[in-house]
Amino acid sequence: MNDFSSFPLIDRNDHEILMHRDAHFSGSFEAMLSYYTEEGKGVQPEFEIKRIKQLKEMEEKSQQNLSDIFLDEEEKEEVRKAKEKYLYLRELYEKEASSASTLIADLILTEDHEATKEIASIEQIQSSALPLLIDLISQEDFYNPLFPGYGHAPALAAACLGKMKDPQAIPALFEALGRSDFFTEDAIMEALQKIGLPAKDFLQKALQKEPFSKDNENAAAALLSFPVDESLSEMFFSLLLNPSSLKRPHFIAYLILGCEGLKKKNLQEQFKAYIEHLPSRDAKEEASLVCRNW
Repeated sequence: MNDFSSFPLIDRNDHEILMHRDAHFSGSFEAMLSYYTEEGKGVQPEFEIKRIKQLKEMEEKSQQNLSDIFLDEEEKEEVRKAKEKYLYLRELYEKEASSASTLIADLILTEDHEATKEIASIEQIQSSALPLLIDLISQEDFYNPLFPGYGHAPALAAACLGKMKDPQAIPALFEALGRSDFFTEDAIMEALQKIGLPAKDFLQKALQKEPFSKDNENAAAALLSFPVDESLSEMFFSLLLNPSSLKRPHFIAYLILGCEGLKKKNLQEQFKAYIEHLPSRDAKEEASLVCRNW
């Protein structure tokens, strides 16, 4: 029986390190440490180099693959799926020397944070790349840092879609909201903003749809990335007055912020009077701040 007491796997983070190593670095701690030392694009900030070295030492001491010992079947299956996706992309290059598909693969696999070259290449073939980009941003796997692209691919796809400004991308971009980190969220909202009026019209319809749900919150957040105008603020205010909105604290917060563009004095007075009906101190303070900004 091996003694791992000096370097115990004490939390989920160690499992994540092993999965990350197996998926991206062919099970090699050496390759992983080299990549982390050079601060590559896929570095996960929660994985400390010190801990990776400890796990490497632990594996060498035991002379067993730590993944075989500690990862459960579900974790191993997730790694297998990630490696299969790498294999699929590799085979794509072998089958198609240069195509829309290989340019999308370049976008996924690039180590350039901005993917400047890859995005420029995709811009040259907009119509053929559009359905592939929509498919990419719709695939749950690519939001997972364990898969090719380290979870960054959807944000890069959104950047491409924003440059194309094609309204066909709007539903997929909207569905992608709320799936990932703030960086990806910002990229998706920026893409919607660049598409312009068709995206704004879509979001306004989603904002008003009842019963209220997470979709209404996502629509509100996305609309706040557009320039605030009087008609949009009046829409936000009418929804704030709907008693059903009071059941959703995040929705209320967005609606309050959206009221900043109210211009009519009677509506401003109604807003001030409604502050006392808001369900929390934070909501009341935020509403008071909106009033002071008029």
